[in-house]
Amino acid sequence: MNILLKQYGASLPAYGFLMSYLVDTMAYLPLGVGLAMVGYMLVETPAVEAARLFKEDFRVFMEVVLPLASPMILAAVGFVFILVVTDYSVPTLYSYNVYSLEVFSEFSASNNPAHSVWLSIPIVVITVAVLVYSLRGLRNTVQSSSVNRNDMEYRWSLPRWFTVIQLLSVSMVLVQVVFLVGGLILETGSFMSLYYAVEAASDDLLVSGVIGLAGAALGTGFGYMLSARLGKGGLWWVLTAIPLALPSSIVGIGLIDAYTHWAPWLYGTMAMPIIAVTTRFVAIATIIIYTQSKRVDPLLFEAAELFKKQKHQALLGVKLPLKKYGVAAAAAALLAFSVGELGSTLLVVPPGSETLTIRIFNYLHYGGSEEVAGLCLLIVALMMAMSGLAFKAYGRGKTE
Repeated sequence: MNILLKQYGASLPAYGFLMSYLVDTMAYLPLGVGLAMVGYMLVETPAVEAARLFKEDFRVFMEVVLPLASPMILAAVGFVFILVVTDYSVPTLYSYNVYSLEVFSEFSASNNPAHSVWLSIPIVVITVAVLVYSLRGLRNTVQSSSVNRNDMEYRWSLPRWFTVIQLLSVSMVLVQVVFLVGGLILETGSFMSLYYAVEAASDDLLVSGVIGLAGAALGTGFGYMLSARLGKGGLWWVLTAIPLALPSSIVGIGLIDAYTHWAPWLYGTMAMPIIAVTTRFVAIATIIIYTQSKRVDPLLFEAAELFKKQKHQALLGVKLPLKKYGVAAAAAALLAFSVGELGSTLLVVPPGSETLTIRIFNYLHYGGSEEVAGLCLLIVALMMAMSGLAFKAYGRGKTE
């Protein structure tokens, strides 16, 4: 962007709040858009069709569709807020101090987990409050929904000014992608530069792959088991999602303290970062699998339990096939989050090993380079692919 702005005698500051804000906004915009789209997918189709018989499309959108989708949209706002507030990596790169960095710095200076935990209480209180509020609306929407949803493929007749706003919003997302990918391609320079960057980071790529795949497998498995509990009450939603509200550094510090005392044979092994990403993101898998399962007729699950002849017959023959799209979406989402995780992985990764994100984070402190741009391009491509697979799988998991 600075290259374009320099033509007009302007430029963005290299450090401070503005750059941290812009980068975080660009980083989490796709997540916010994706969650908002999931909210629209949860809207009851018969309610929309009935409203269109009596009202014009714009009023239907404002009075029916938007209120029905708003709990998921508000949940998206809450989740993005939590992820930004608990992350210190982006502000650190732009020399902007945030509270979550103080927690990490305190542990680095004192090596005292108790001090770091006490220091994190103010931010945890805020994030837990936001989490509870976000989950309440999401839970009510999901649990009160039925299976009467289909893709709303009919054409909407909306005011021209509203259509212009829609086009501008879509354009902003596309421009961000073009700036991001295009800028990285230009900075990388050539395919050979990308090849050399990947070759130099081959060990880190392997470590990231192991952590990502293992974390996705474990998180999806635990998420599948926990998803059955979300229908039991709101307390299960909060307990499942609590790790999302914790600063990433606190998750890492907690794991260090726990495993050095209770399982020292695991400390310092590759199991630690796998446990870290599983702990942080299992709630995402749980919610994805649960919301997708609500799009399936519950009578099918009840019939499977009623007529099963063997212990695991209902699970393998009916439940897993009906939830396969939710499981696939959860696995893809967890792989993306696990590969991109930094805060807790930085604390628990075994000595002598590092992930792609840690390598990029370390290099960015010395400014951009062809190698850094190439590695960033690789991460972006992987994230886009996994996010696309997750959304595609979730979209296919409609009523069967």
